[in-house]
Amino acid sequence: MESNNKFSEDMIKRLDILIGLLLDQSSAETTLSMSDKIGKLADIGVPSADIARILGKPLNYVTASRSQRKSRKKAKANG
Repeated sequence: MESNNKFSEDMIKRLDILIGLLLDQSSAETTLSMSDKIGKLADIGVPSADIARILGKPLNYVTASRSQRKSRKKAKANG
């Protein structure tokens, strides 16, 4: 049972690395900012806790970034 849990954790860690590398590679000409990476992951439906784990950032950093992004979108829509 414990080896299955360890295997799952290792697999998740490897998938997180792949996602991070794909985000970096997707913009070879320009570097994506951390908020852009968070936005891309959020746009495809990844929960904030998973985004924080994938990018190696604290959860409060991710939620603050998403909140700022939403308020900027509202300001553009209203203005």
